[in-house]
Amino acid sequence: MDAPAWLRDDALADLFEEAPIALHFVGPDGTILRANRAELDLLGYTADEYIGRNIAEIHADRPAVEDILCRLSSGETLHNYEARLRHKSGEIRYVLITSNARFADGRFLYTRCFTRDITDRTRAEEARAQARAMARLAAQLQIAREDERRYIAKQMHDELISGLTVAAMDLHNVLVQLRARGDPLAQNLEMVMRLLSASVDTKRRIIETLTPTILHELGLGAALKQVAQRFTARTGIVCGTEIDPQIVMDGNLGLVLYRTAQEGLDIVAAHTGATRADIALKAQDGRAVLTVSGDGQAVASAGTEDTDQLQGCRQLLAGWGGGVTVDRGASGHPLLHAVVPLPEPRLSH
Repeated sequence: MDAPAWLRDDALADLFEEAPIALHFVGPDGTILRANRAELDLLGYTADEYIGRNIAEIHADRPAVEDILCRLSSGETLHNYEARLRHKSGEIRYVLITSNARFADGRFLYTRCFTRDITDRTRAEEARAQARAMARLAAQLQIAREDERRYIAKQMHDELISGLTVAAMDLHNVLVQLRARGDPLAQNLEMVMRLLSASVDTKRRIIETLTPTILHELGLGAALKQVAQRFTARTGIVCGTEIDPQIVMDGNLGLVLYRTAQEGLDIVAAHTGATRADIALKAQDGRAVLTVSGDGQAVASAGTEDTDQLQGCRQLLAGWGGGVTVDRGASGHPLLHAVVPLPEPRLSH
């Protein structure tokens, strides 16, 4: 069957050929009758290679082309029908098809089809979806890791620390008796008890490193204030906090921001001349905004490069729909800025 008669008009044929959108005509048996330059460029064919082929050879999904022809032959008009076409090279092109059929005396003559390429958009959406899935997976793995650390810390506290504390109490009773008798073994026992006390303190620090108990007991605000105090004790750098007391969040999300704040302070400590650091946590437009800043100047080898820990924080925040940036701020001082959506408040009944 020939293409539509109007295409024999030079002006209309030229309009068809030069149209910026891909166009083609297909006969009732699926044979491609005519295609313009945009369609040929989209799929990489010459006119001789393309015209006369069956449209089913071009579609990557046979059920889709059968559905299209069936619906068109019944008089239905398609608008932005999603389909996949196969480029001459074998590459898949994602398209939106708008099409209807021409009839004469109840006879199906041909279909006319406008094809819009959305490959780049579709692949970008797929890439974003894959990135979100990977971020969610990273968050789930980190949460599982934190759960394991919490379990280990609990076991150490419940079994090891408790056992050592009981032992220390028993030894203290023995020490009292030895001192009362003037037994020289009292000095040896005192040394053992000092070692035991140091061991208990070390294990408590290990437990606190594994999981911040204050976070689970008193919330993120108290935990961030403790982080600031310990940072000052460790580095001598004064660390202030500004915490919005109204912020309430899931414990796992709080842990993500807690770890992010720790990493921010490590960045501040890595810069020269810092005499002060600040942690701020505020609510803004339904989001939690965490900033960690310092007044030191960046050194040549330290700047905005991601550490492994910061990469982990970035992935975790992405899993919650947030993100983190590190730069030198307007004043050239190190600045960590993390933003994450806050969960919707639950209504009480």
